[in-house]
Amino acid sequence: MKVKNIFIIFSFFFLTFNVNAQDLNIFTLIERSKEAVFVSLSDIDRLSEHPDSLSIPDLSYIEKENYEEFNYIKLSSEYRARFLLRTKISETDKIFIYSYLKDTLVSIPINELKAVAWLNGYTNPAECPCPDYYYQIGFELDNRFLKGFESNYTNTLVFIGQKNPFVKNQVEQVVWQKIDSTEFPAKSITLEVNYNFGNKDFEYEYGESYKFENKEYQFFIRRLNKKNEQFGLRLLVIDQKTKENIFEKLYYSGESASFAPIDNQWVGYLFKNKPIVIFGFQYHSFGCPIIDFVDSDEKGIRINCDNRH
Repeated sequence: MKVKNIFIIFSFFFLTFNVNAQDLNIFTLIERSKEAVFVSLSDIDRLSEHPDSLSIPDLSYIEKENYEEFNYIKLSSEYRARFLLRTKISETDKIFIYSYLKDTLVSIPINELKAVAWLNGYTNPAECPCPDYYYQIGFELDNRFLKGFESNYTNTLVFIGQKNPFVKNQVEQVVWQKIDSTEFPAKSITLEVNYNFGNKDFEYEYGESYKFENKEYQFFIRRLNKKNEQFGLRLLVIDQKTKENIFEKLYYSGESASFAPIDNQWVGYLFKNKPIVIFGFQYHSFGCPIIDFVDSDEKGIRINCDNRH
């Protein structure tokens, strides 16, 4: 009986670890000063609205004329420890920063980084003292760590943990080839367009179609237009060998998202032990972008970008 119980406990631990190990929290870099960049973890560590919250120090003692002190807070060891505990980050973890545009990867031990809180960009320091949730909380990185990266870090991703999850030099920027509409594999479509035009009129027209191929897949996209204006984009991925539809997605424009230009997309292996990814179809004014896996059974990864308004 004891052996059986030990086996059950071990099996539960293994399965739990295995599931958790598959979770990937990916973040972006934010330029907050000329000397340093910032990784906000606020998407996984939402600060409290409670006035007695202990997430950041009490700043009520600061005089109003010194309002700039409200803008930036370096967390003391006490508040740093609380932050790490809430986010389940260890001082022995590392921050992995990968630019797939430059194919540049760096790793920095967490114990070498400052834990800081920045007032969000929509609040003037003169309005403070402010509630904790007005702040973005995370790690500050000196620019000296980021030599060889693109200037605005648009194509840079961040992960925090024990091991590097990124695969180097395995993603490529898509170069789409315009094709005749008859070449689009319409018979493989399974997703129906579900878009309300405001008047129960679901009629639309097909726009331009494009194709891209690699050794494994054929990628097709087609614009969906209404009154000569694009409202949707259909992505269809076909297996080169079986000719079967293995992934499909519809992208829509609206208040929160707009379409990125053609050839702004990326395809390839980005994460270890994960399927091929495809992403870069939209810009987001609200919310954050998603990296899709070319696998209907694998849920896409939402990039934590702290895009608050």
